[in-house]
Amino acid sequence: MLSIPKPFDTAYEWTYDTSVYPWVLNIVEPSTEVIGELRWGKNMGSFDEVIDPTKIVNRIYPLGAGEGVNQLGIESVNGGVAYLDDAVSIAEYGLKPYVWVHRNFENQDTLKASAQGLLDEWKIPKISTSVTGSDLSMLEGYEFDKHRVGDLIRIVVDDRDDTIVRIVSESKGDLTGDPSNIVFDLNNKLDDIATTQTDLQRKQQVNEAYSQGATNILNYDYQDNCDEVNPATIKFFLDDDVVNINTCELTFDTDNFRSYSQATKGGGALVESTSSGGAVVKSTSSGGGSTATSSSGGGTSTSTSSGGGSTQTSVGGGDHRHQMYSLSDGIIISPPTQYRLYDVQDGLGNNSIVELPIDTPAAVTTYGASGIHTHELTIPSHSHGFSTPNHAHDVTIPSHSHSMDIPDHAHSINLPDHTHEVEHGIYKLPTLPTSVEIMVDGNLLPHTAITGDRLNLEPYLSKTSGKINRSRHEITIKPNAKGRVNANLILRVFIQSHVGQVV
Repeated sequence: MLSIPKPFDTAYEWTYDTSVYPWVLNIVEPSTEVIGELRWGKNMGSFDEVIDPTKIVNRIYPLGAGEGVNQLGIESVNGGVAYLDDAVSIAEYGLKPYVWVHRNFENQDTLKASAQGLLDEWKIPKISTSVTGSDLSMLEGYEFDKHRVGDLIRIVVDDRDDTIVRIVSESKGDLTGDPSNIVFDLNNKLDDIATTQTDLQRKQQVNEAYSQGATNILNYDYQDNCDEVNPATIKFFLDDDVVNINTCELTFDTDNFRSYSQATKGGGALVESTSSGGAVVKSTSSGGGSTATSSSGGGTSTSTSSGGGSTQTSVGGGDHRHQMYSLSDGIIISPPTQYRLYDVQDGLGNNSIVELPIDTPAAVTTYGASGIHTHELTIPSHSHGFSTPNHAHDVTIPSHSHSMDIPDHAHSINLPDHTHEVEHGIYKLPTLPTSVEIMVDGNLLPHTAITGDRLNLEPYLSKTSGKINRSRHEITIKPNAKGRVNANLILRVFIQSHVGQVV
Protein backbone atom coordinates (compact mmCIF):
# COMPACT_ATOMS: atom_id res chain seq x y z
CA MET A 1 0.00 0.00 0.00
CA LEU A 2 2.80 2.40 0.85
CA SER A 3 4.35 1.81 -2.59
CA ILE A 4 1.25 3.17 -4.37
CA PRO A 5 2.22 6.88 -4.19
CA LYS A 6 5.91 6.30 -4.96
CA PRO A 7 5.53 7.12 -8.67
CA PHE A 8 3.73 10.40 -7.87
CA ASP A 9 5.58 13.57 -8.88
CA THR A 10 3.40 15.81 -6.67
CA ALA A 11 2.82 16.08 -2.92
CA TYR A 12 0.32 13.64 -1.43
CA GLU A 13 -1.30 13.12 1.95
CA TRP A 14 -2.91 10.14 3.71
CA THR A 15 -6.25 10.94 5.36
CA TYR A 16 -8.49 8.77 7.53
CA ASP A 17 -12.22 8.49 8.05
CA THR A 18 -12.95 6.61 11.26
CA SER A 19 -16.59 7.64 11.40
CA VAL A 20 -17.56 4.54 9.42
CA TYR A 21 -16.79 0.83 9.75
CA PRO A 22 -14.62 -0.40 8.32
CA TRP A 23 -12.76 2.86 8.41
CA VAL A 24 -11.60 4.45 5.16
CA LEU A 25 -8.08 5.35 4.16
CA ASN A 26 -7.68 8.05 1.49
CA ILE A 27 -4.74 9.39 -0.44
CA VAL A 28 -5.27 13.00 -1.54
CA GLU A 29 -3.30 15.88 -2.98
CA PRO A 30 -2.82 18.53 -0.28
CA SER A 31 -3.77 22.12 -0.91
CA THR A 32 -1.12 24.49 -2.25
CA GLU A 33 -2.89 27.53 -0.79
CA VAL A 34 -1.37 29.25 2.24
CA ILE A 35 -4.20 29.22 4.79
CA GLY A 36 -2.58 30.61 7.95
CA GLU A 37 0.51 31.89 9.70
CA LEU A 38 2.66 31.52 12.76
CA ARG A 39 3.83 35.02 13.69
CA TRP A 40 6.33 36.02 16.34
CA GLY A 41 4.49 37.84 19.11
CA LYS A 42 1.08 36.51 18.03
CA ASN A 43 0.75 32.74 18.22
CA MET A 44 4.42 31.72 18.22
CA GLY A 45 6.16 30.98 21.52
CA SER A 46 9.56 29.64 20.35
CA PHE A 47 11.26 29.12 17.03
CA ASP A 48 13.99 26.57 16.19
CA GLU A 49 15.13 26.17 12.59
CA VAL A 50 17.70 23.72 11.18
CA ILE A 51 19.05 23.95 7.61
CA ASP A 52 20.71 20.73 6.36
CA PRO A 53 22.62 21.17 3.04
CA THR A 54 24.13 17.66 3.22
CA LYS A 55 20.97 16.06 1.83
CA ILE A 56 21.01 18.02 -1.43
CA VAL A 57 20.70 16.11 -4.73
CA ASN A 58 20.92 18.17 -7.92
CA ARG A 59 21.62 15.37 -10.46
CA ILE A 60 19.58 12.19 -10.41
CA TYR A 61 19.99 8.98 -12.46
CA PRO A 62 16.58 7.24 -12.45
CA LEU A 63 16.40 3.47 -13.07
CA GLY A 64 13.27 1.33 -13.22
CA ALA A 65 12.39 -2.33 -13.76
CA GLY A 66 14.90 -4.86 -15.04
CA GLU A 67 18.59 -5.32 -14.46
CA GLY A 68 21.88 -4.81 -16.27
CA VAL A 69 21.55 -3.68 -19.87
CA ASN A 70 17.83 -4.49 -19.70
CA GLN A 71 17.10 -2.05 -16.88
CA LEU A 72 14.62 0.72 -17.68
CA GLY A 73 16.12 4.22 -18.05
CA ILE A 74 15.01 7.60 -19.38
CA GLU A 75 17.39 8.00 -22.34
CA SER A 76 14.67 7.42 -24.97
CA VAL A 77 12.48 10.22 -23.54
CA ASN A 78 15.28 12.56 -22.40
CA GLY A 79 17.25 13.24 -25.58
CA GLY A 80 19.60 10.32 -25.01
CA VAL A 81 20.71 11.65 -21.59
CA ALA A 82 20.48 9.18 -18.69
CA TYR A 83 20.03 11.78 -15.91
CA LEU A 84 18.13 14.90 -14.80
CA ASP A 85 19.85 17.84 -13.10
CA ASP A 86 19.39 21.45 -11.98
CA ALA A 87 22.02 23.92 -13.18
CA VAL A 88 21.18 26.61 -10.56
CA SER A 89 21.56 24.18 -7.65
CA ILE A 90 24.81 22.81 -9.10
CA ALA A 91 26.23 26.33 -9.44
CA GLU A 92 25.32 27.20 -5.81
CA TYR A 93 26.03 23.96 -3.95
CA GLY A 94 28.23 21.97 -6.35
CA LEU A 95 27.39 18.74 -8.13
CA LYS A 96 25.50 16.30 -5.88
CA PRO A 97 24.61 13.17 -7.97
CA TYR A 98 22.45 10.24 -6.88
CA VAL A 99 21.38 6.96 -8.55
CA TRP A 100 17.70 6.44 -7.80
CA VAL A 101 16.44 2.86 -8.39
CA HIS A 102 12.75 2.04 -8.21
CA ARG A 103 11.82 -1.24 -9.93
CA ASN A 104 8.08 -0.58 -9.73
CA PHE A 105 8.37 1.66 -12.80
CA GLU A 106 7.89 -0.05 -16.16
CA ASN A 107 7.25 3.09 -18.23
CA GLN A 108 10.04 5.57 -19.00
CA ASP A 109 7.71 8.61 -19.09
CA THR A 110 6.39 7.89 -15.60
CA LEU A 111 9.90 7.18 -14.36
CA LYS A 112 11.15 10.54 -15.65
CA ALA A 113 8.20 12.50 -14.20
CA SER A 114 8.66 10.95 -10.75
CA ALA A 115 12.41 11.60 -10.84
CA GLN A 116 11.79 15.23 -11.78
CA GLY A 117 9.47 15.64 -8.79
CA LEU A 118 12.18 14.29 -6.45
CA LEU A 119 14.80 16.54 -8.02
CA ASP A 120 12.62 19.60 -7.43
CA GLU A 121 12.51 18.75 -3.71
CA TRP A 122 16.08 17.57 -3.28
CA LYS A 123 17.86 20.39 -5.13
CA ILE A 124 17.53 22.82 -2.18
CA PRO A 125 18.56 22.32 1.44
CA LYS A 126 16.03 20.81 3.79
CA ILE A 127 14.75 23.30 6.37
CA SER A 128 13.31 21.69 9.48
CA THR A 129 11.50 24.00 11.89
CA SER A 130 10.15 23.27 15.33
CA VAL A 131 7.73 25.88 16.63
CA THR A 132 5.70 26.11 19.81
CA GLY A 133 2.55 28.10 19.52
CA SER A 134 -0.93 28.62 20.78
CA ASP A 135 -4.18 27.42 19.30
CA LEU A 136 -6.05 30.72 19.09
CA SER A 137 -9.10 29.07 17.51
CA MET A 138 -10.32 28.40 21.02
CA LEU A 139 -10.80 32.15 21.51
CA GLU A 140 -13.79 34.11 20.27
CA GLY A 141 -13.09 35.83 16.98
CA TYR A 142 -10.21 33.45 16.05
CA GLU A 143 -12.31 30.47 15.06
CA PHE A 144 -10.66 30.33 11.62
CA ASP A 145 -7.13 30.56 12.96
CA LYS A 146 -6.86 26.81 13.34
CA HIS A 147 -3.92 24.79 11.93
CA ARG A 148 -3.87 21.10 11.17
CA VAL A 149 -1.38 18.60 9.75
CA GLY A 150 -0.90 19.12 6.01
CA ASP A 151 -1.72 22.83 6.03
CA LEU A 152 0.60 25.21 4.21
CA ILE A 153 1.42 28.19 6.47
CA ARG A 154 3.71 31.20 6.54
CA ILE A 155 6.42 31.69 9.17
CA VAL A 156 6.83 35.37 10.04
CA VAL A 157 9.90 36.27 12.11
CA ASP A 158 11.54 39.66 12.45
CA ASP A 159 14.79 40.33 10.59
CA ARG A 160 14.32 37.48 8.06
CA ASP A 161 12.30 36.66 4.98
CA ASP A 162 9.01 34.88 5.36
CA THR A 163 9.15 31.12 4.83
CA ILE A 164 6.40 28.94 3.42
CA VAL A 165 6.32 25.58 5.15
CA ARG A 166 3.91 22.70 5.66
CA ILE A 167 2.82 21.26 9.00
CA VAL A 168 4.00 17.64 9.03
CA SER A 169 3.01 16.88 12.63
CA GLU A 170 1.54 18.50 15.75
CA SER A 171 1.43 17.46 19.40
CA LYS A 172 0.05 18.66 22.72
CA GLY A 173 1.84 17.98 25.99
CA ASP A 174 -1.17 18.74 28.22
CA LEU A 175 -4.60 18.14 26.74
CA THR A 176 -6.49 19.02 29.91
CA GLY A 177 -4.37 21.64 31.72
CA ASP A 178 -3.03 23.62 28.77
CA PRO A 179 -4.81 22.50 25.55
CA SER A 180 -3.85 25.60 23.57
CA ASN A 181 -0.12 24.89 23.86
CA ILE A 182 0.90 23.04 20.63
CA VAL A 183 4.23 21.93 19.21
CA PHE A 184 4.37 22.10 15.40
CA ASP A 185 6.91 20.27 13.20
CA LEU A 186 7.32 22.19 9.97
CA ASN A 187 9.15 21.22 6.79
CA ASN A 188 9.73 22.83 3.42
CA LYS A 189 9.53 19.48 1.57
CA LEU A 190 7.78 16.18 2.11
CA ASP A 191 10.63 13.83 1.28
CA ASP A 192 14.39 13.81 0.94
CA ILE A 193 17.20 11.41 0.12
CA ALA A 194 17.31 10.14 3.71
CA THR A 195 13.69 9.03 3.41
CA THR A 196 14.51 7.24 0.14
CA GLN A 197 17.42 5.41 1.76
CA THR A 198 15.12 4.33 4.56
CA ASP A 199 12.72 2.94 1.93
CA LEU A 200 15.55 0.88 0.44
CA GLN A 201 16.32 -0.60 3.84
CA ARG A 202 12.65 -1.47 4.28
CA LYS A 203 12.62 -3.26 0.90
CA GLN A 204 15.62 -5.32 1.89
CA GLN A 205 13.90 -6.36 5.11
CA VAL A 206 10.78 -7.35 3.18
CA ASN A 207 12.85 -9.40 0.71
CA GLU A 208 14.42 -11.29 3.61
CA ALA A 209 10.94 -12.34 4.68
CA TYR A 210 10.21 -13.82 1.26
CA SER A 211 10.83 -17.50 0.47
CA GLN A 212 14.26 -17.97 -0.99
CA GLY A 213 13.73 -19.12 -4.54
CA ALA A 214 12.65 -17.96 -7.96
CA THR A 215 9.65 -18.25 -10.25
CA ASN A 216 10.46 -20.04 -13.51
CA ILE A 217 8.57 -20.64 -16.74
CA LEU A 218 8.91 -24.13 -18.21
CA ASN A 219 8.01 -24.31 -21.90
CA TYR A 220 7.56 -27.61 -23.76
CA ASP A 221 7.07 -27.48 -27.57
CA TYR A 222 5.63 -30.37 -29.62
CA GLN A 223 5.01 -30.82 -33.38
CA ASP A 224 4.33 -34.21 -35.01
CA ASN A 225 1.90 -36.28 -37.09
CA CYS A 226 -0.71 -38.40 -35.31
CA ASP A 227 -3.91 -40.33 -35.96
CA GLU A 228 -6.71 -42.19 -34.16
CA VAL A 229 -4.32 -45.02 -33.23
CA ASN A 230 -1.08 -43.09 -32.58
CA PRO A 231 -1.80 -39.93 -30.53
CA ALA A 232 0.50 -36.95 -30.03
CA THR A 233 2.30 -37.56 -26.71
CA ILE A 234 3.86 -34.78 -24.60
CA LYS A 235 5.96 -35.98 -21.66
CA PHE A 236 7.44 -33.78 -18.94
CA PHE A 237 9.03 -34.21 -15.51
CA LEU A 238 8.60 -32.23 -12.28
CA ASP A 239 11.61 -32.34 -9.97
CA ASP A 240 11.53 -32.55 -6.18
CA ASP A 241 12.88 -28.99 -5.74
CA VAL A 242 9.75 -27.53 -7.39
CA VAL A 243 8.09 -25.97 -4.35
CA ASN A 244 4.90 -24.67 -5.99
CA ILE A 245 3.19 -25.13 -9.35
CA ASN A 246 1.40 -21.90 -10.13
CA THR A 247 0.00 -22.68 -13.61
CA CYS A 248 -0.05 -25.55 -16.12
CA GLU A 249 -1.60 -24.50 -19.45
CA LEU A 250 -1.87 -26.17 -22.88
CA THR A 251 -2.18 -24.28 -26.16
CA PHE A 252 -2.46 -26.29 -29.41
CA ASP A 253 -3.83 -26.40 -32.94
CA THR A 254 -4.35 -29.24 -35.45
CA ASP A 255 -2.89 -29.05 -38.97
CA ASN A 256 -2.96 -31.29 -42.07
CA PHE A 257 -1.07 -34.60 -41.96
CA ARG A 258 2.38 -34.12 -43.53
CA SER A 259 4.87 -36.40 -45.36
CA TYR A 260 8.25 -35.64 -46.91
CA SER A 261 8.62 -38.11 -49.86
CA GLN A 262 6.52 -40.10 -52.35
CA ALA A 263 8.45 -43.31 -53.17
CA THR A 264 10.78 -45.83 -51.43
CA LYS A 265 13.31 -48.48 -52.55
CA GLY A 266 11.97 -51.95 -53.65
CA GLY A 267 14.06 -55.18 -53.45
CA GLY A 268 12.20 -57.30 -56.04
CA ALA A 269 10.43 -60.63 -55.43
CA LEU A 270 8.74 -63.66 -57.03
CA VAL A 271 5.06 -63.25 -56.43
CA GLU A 272 2.72 -66.17 -57.13
CA SER A 273 -1.01 -65.78 -56.88
CA THR A 274 -3.21 -68.37 -55.21
CA SER A 275 -4.66 -71.08 -57.48
CA SER A 276 -7.84 -70.24 -59.31
CA GLY A 277 -10.66 -72.80 -59.38
CA GLY A 278 -11.68 -71.98 -62.92
CA ALA A 279 -15.19 -71.11 -64.03
CA VAL A 280 -17.64 -71.15 -66.89
CA VAL A 281 -18.70 -67.66 -67.79
CA LYS A 282 -21.67 -67.01 -70.06
CA SER A 283 -22.41 -63.69 -71.58
CA THR A 284 -25.91 -62.30 -71.47
CA SER A 285 -28.15 -63.20 -74.39
CA SER A 286 -27.82 -61.05 -77.48
CA GLY A 287 -30.92 -60.01 -79.35
CA GLY A 288 -29.36 -60.38 -82.78
CA GLY A 289 -30.08 -58.00 -85.59
CA SER A 290 -29.72 -57.20 -89.33
CA THR A 291 -26.80 -55.16 -90.58
CA ALA A 292 -26.41 -53.93 -94.18
CA THR A 293 -23.25 -52.53 -95.75
CA SER A 294 -23.30 -49.41 -97.80
CA SER A 295 -23.89 -49.88 -101.56
CA SER A 296 -20.88 -50.73 -103.74
CA GLY A 297 -20.38 -49.14 -107.13
CA GLY A 298 -18.97 -52.28 -108.80
CA GLY A 299 -16.18 -52.12 -111.41
CA THR A 300 -13.85 -54.02 -113.75
CA SER A 301 -10.61 -55.51 -112.50
CA THR A 302 -7.81 -57.02 -114.65
CA SER A 303 -5.20 -59.45 -113.34
CA THR A 304 -1.52 -59.02 -114.02
CA SER A 305 -0.25 -60.38 -117.33
CA SER A 306 1.00 -63.98 -117.47
CA GLY A 307 4.08 -64.92 -119.48
CA GLY A 308 2.66 -68.17 -120.83
CA GLY A 309 4.85 -71.28 -121.27
CA SER A 310 5.11 -74.89 -122.45
CA THR A 311 3.93 -77.76 -120.29
CA GLN A 312 4.52 -81.47 -121.07
CA THR A 313 2.21 -84.05 -119.63
CA SER A 314 3.42 -87.27 -118.12
CA VAL A 315 3.37 -90.44 -120.14
CA GLY A 316 -0.11 -91.90 -120.46
CA GLY A 317 -1.34 -95.26 -121.70
CA GLY A 318 -4.64 -96.65 -123.03
CA ASP A 319 -7.27 -95.28 -125.25
CA HIS A 320 -8.38 -91.80 -124.37
CA ARG A 321 -9.22 -88.50 -125.81
CA HIS A 322 -7.25 -85.28 -125.58
CA GLN A 323 -8.60 -81.80 -125.48
CA MET A 324 -6.72 -79.38 -127.68
CA TYR A 325 -6.45 -75.69 -126.97
CA SER A 326 -5.60 -73.16 -129.61
CA LEU A 327 -2.82 -70.73 -128.99
CA SER A 328 -5.05 -67.81 -129.68
CA ASP A 329 -8.37 -69.28 -128.59
CA GLY A 330 -9.45 -69.14 -132.18
CA ILE A 331 -9.14 -66.37 -134.67
CA ILE A 332 -12.35 -65.07 -136.22
CA ILE A 333 -11.97 -64.39 -139.91
CA SER A 334 -13.59 -61.19 -141.03
CA PRO A 335 -16.97 -61.58 -142.92
CA PRO A 336 -18.14 -62.94 -145.26
CA THR A 337 -16.04 -65.88 -144.16
CA GLN A 338 -17.62 -67.18 -140.95
CA TYR A 339 -14.98 -69.61 -139.80
CA ARG A 340 -12.70 -69.85 -136.79
CA LEU A 341 -9.10 -70.91 -137.32
CA TYR A 342 -7.44 -73.25 -134.83
CA ASP A 343 -3.72 -73.96 -134.62
CA VAL A 344 -3.42 -77.67 -134.01
CA GLN A 345 -0.31 -79.66 -133.19
CA ASP A 346 -0.26 -83.29 -134.36
CA GLY A 347 2.03 -84.50 -131.56
CA LEU A 348 4.90 -85.10 -133.96
CA GLY A 349 6.13 -81.60 -134.02
CA ASN A 350 3.96 -80.59 -136.97
CA ASN A 351 1.47 -77.79 -136.86
CA SER A 352 -1.56 -77.31 -139.02
CA ILE A 353 -4.26 -74.73 -139.34
CA VAL A 354 -7.80 -76.11 -139.10
CA GLU A 355 -10.67 -74.05 -140.31
CA LEU A 356 -13.92 -74.81 -138.58
CA PRO A 357 -17.31 -73.09 -138.64
CA ILE A 358 -17.69 -70.26 -136.21
CA ASP A 359 -20.26 -72.14 -134.14
CA THR A 360 -17.78 -74.96 -133.47
CA PRO A 361 -17.14 -75.24 -129.74
CA ALA A 362 -13.91 -73.59 -128.61
CA ALA A 363 -12.76 -76.84 -127.10
CA VAL A 364 -11.68 -79.31 -129.76
CA THR A 365 -10.79 -82.83 -128.78
CA THR A 366 -9.18 -85.69 -130.61
CA TYR A 367 -11.22 -88.65 -131.49
CA GLY A 368 -9.00 -91.07 -129.73
CA ALA A 369 -5.46 -92.05 -128.90
CA SER A 370 -3.69 -95.28 -127.97
CA GLY A 371 -0.23 -96.29 -126.91
CA ILE A 372 2.25 -94.63 -124.65
CA HIS A 373 2.86 -91.00 -125.58
CA THR A 374 3.12 -87.55 -124.19
CA HIS A 375 1.34 -84.31 -124.84
CA GLU A 376 2.88 -80.88 -124.76
CA LEU A 377 0.76 -77.81 -124.11
CA THR A 378 1.89 -74.32 -124.83
CA ILE A 379 0.13 -71.47 -123.02
CA PRO A 380 0.87 -68.11 -124.62
CA SER A 381 1.25 -64.87 -122.59
CA HIS A 382 -2.18 -63.59 -121.61
CA SER A 383 -4.22 -61.77 -118.87
CA HIS A 384 -7.54 -62.30 -117.14
CA GLY A 385 -10.23 -59.67 -116.33
CA PHE A 386 -13.48 -59.64 -114.41
CA SER A 387 -16.26 -57.09 -113.80
CA THR A 388 -18.06 -56.51 -110.46
CA PRO A 389 -21.54 -54.92 -110.81
CA ASN A 390 -23.05 -52.43 -108.33
CA HIS A 391 -24.23 -54.35 -105.26
CA ALA A 392 -24.74 -54.28 -101.44
CA HIS A 393 -24.19 -56.76 -98.59
CA ASP A 394 -26.83 -57.62 -95.97
CA VAL A 395 -25.84 -59.50 -92.79
CA THR A 396 -28.39 -60.82 -90.27
CA ILE A 397 -27.18 -61.81 -86.76
CA PRO A 398 -29.73 -63.99 -84.89
CA SER A 399 -30.22 -63.88 -81.10
CA HIS A 400 -27.39 -65.80 -79.44
CA SER A 401 -25.11 -66.04 -76.37
CA HIS A 402 -21.41 -66.67 -75.73
CA SER A 403 -19.81 -68.90 -73.13
CA MET A 404 -16.22 -69.11 -71.87
CA ASP A 405 -14.67 -71.95 -69.91
CA ILE A 406 -11.77 -70.83 -67.63
CA PRO A 407 -9.91 -73.91 -66.37
CA ASP A 408 -8.06 -74.08 -63.01
CA HIS A 409 -4.87 -72.06 -63.32
CA ALA A 410 -2.41 -69.80 -61.40
CA HIS A 411 -0.52 -66.61 -62.23
CA SER A 412 3.08 -65.83 -61.29
CA ILE A 413 4.90 -62.52 -61.49
CA ASN A 414 8.68 -62.23 -61.29
CA LEU A 415 9.89 -58.84 -59.95
CA PRO A 416 13.65 -58.40 -60.35
CA ASP A 417 15.67 -56.38 -57.79
CA HIS A 418 15.15 -52.69 -58.48
CA THR A 419 14.99 -49.26 -56.82
CA HIS A 420 12.56 -46.35 -57.01
CA GLU A 421 13.86 -42.80 -57.04
CA VAL A 422 12.66 -40.81 -53.99
CA GLU A 423 10.87 -37.58 -54.81
CA HIS A 424 11.54 -35.23 -51.90
CA GLY A 425 9.06 -32.54 -50.89
CA ILE A 426 6.40 -31.60 -48.32
CA TYR A 427 3.04 -33.19 -49.04
CA LYS A 428 -0.11 -32.57 -46.98
CA LEU A 429 -3.39 -34.45 -46.86
CA PRO A 430 -6.26 -32.23 -48.05
CA THR A 431 -8.48 -33.09 -45.06
CA LEU A 432 -8.36 -32.23 -41.33
CA PRO A 433 -9.59 -34.09 -38.25
CA THR A 434 -12.88 -32.84 -36.84
CA SER A 435 -12.31 -33.58 -33.12
CA VAL A 436 -9.64 -34.62 -30.61
CA GLU A 437 -9.47 -36.53 -27.33
CA ILE A 438 -7.11 -35.12 -24.67
CA MET A 439 -5.90 -37.22 -21.76
CA VAL A 440 -3.81 -35.82 -18.87
CA ASP A 441 -2.19 -38.54 -16.75
CA GLY A 442 -5.04 -40.82 -17.83
CA ASN A 443 -7.74 -38.26 -16.98
CA LEU A 444 -10.05 -37.14 -19.81
CA LEU A 445 -10.14 -33.41 -20.50
CA PRO A 446 -13.64 -32.14 -21.51
CA HIS A 447 -12.35 -30.45 -24.68
CA THR A 448 -12.92 -31.86 -28.19
CA ALA A 449 -12.23 -28.90 -30.50
CA ILE A 450 -9.17 -29.23 -32.77
CA THR A 451 -7.68 -26.01 -31.31
CA GLY A 452 -7.33 -24.72 -27.76
CA ASP A 453 -5.80 -21.70 -26.00
CA ARG A 454 -4.42 -21.81 -22.44
CA LEU A 455 -6.37 -24.87 -21.34
CA ASN A 456 -5.93 -25.30 -17.56
CA LEU A 457 -4.52 -28.80 -16.95
CA GLU A 458 -3.85 -28.47 -13.20
CA PRO A 459 -7.08 -30.24 -12.08
CA TYR A 460 -6.24 -33.28 -14.26
CA LEU A 461 -2.58 -33.85 -13.25
CA SER A 462 -1.97 -36.88 -11.05
CA LYS A 463 -1.89 -35.98 -7.34
CA THR A 464 -1.16 -37.53 -3.97
CA SER A 465 -3.09 -36.09 -0.99
CA GLY A 466 -4.08 -33.12 -3.15
CA LYS A 467 -0.47 -32.27 -4.13
CA ILE A 468 0.69 -32.66 -7.73
CA ASN A 469 3.17 -35.53 -7.99
CA ARG A 470 6.82 -34.60 -8.44
CA SER A 471 7.43 -37.24 -11.10
CA ARG A 472 6.71 -38.04 -14.74
CA HIS A 473 3.56 -36.72 -16.38
CA GLU A 474 2.04 -37.41 -19.79
CA ILE A 475 -0.42 -35.61 -22.05
CA THR A 476 -1.91 -37.26 -25.17
CA ILE A 477 -3.86 -35.58 -27.96
CA LYS A 478 -5.65 -38.11 -30.22
CA PRO A 479 -7.49 -36.86 -33.33
CA ASN A 480 -10.29 -38.79 -35.04
CA ALA A 481 -8.35 -38.87 -38.35
CA LYS A 482 -4.85 -38.31 -39.65
CA GLY A 483 -3.50 -34.88 -38.67
CA ARG A 484 -0.57 -32.94 -37.24
CA VAL A 485 -0.54 -31.38 -33.75
CA ASN A 486 1.40 -28.21 -32.89
CA ALA A 487 1.36 -27.73 -29.11
CA ASN A 488 2.89 -25.58 -26.37
CA LEU A 489 2.78 -26.61 -22.71
CA ILE A 490 3.71 -23.79 -20.30
CA LEU A 491 4.20 -24.22 -16.54
CA ARG A 492 4.96 -21.49 -14.01
CA VAL A 493 6.73 -23.02 -11.03
CA PHE A 494 8.53 -21.75 -7.94
CA ILE A 495 11.86 -23.52 -7.44
CA GLN A 496 14.23 -23.72 -4.49
CA SER A 497 17.59 -25.25 -5.38
CA HIS A 498 18.42 -27.85 -2.72
CA VAL A 499 20.01 -30.44 -5.01
CA GLY A 500 23.13 -30.58 -7.15
CA GLN A 501 26.48 -28.95 -6.57
CA VAL A 502 28.28 -25.71 -7.33
CA VAL A 503 30.89 -26.20 -10.05
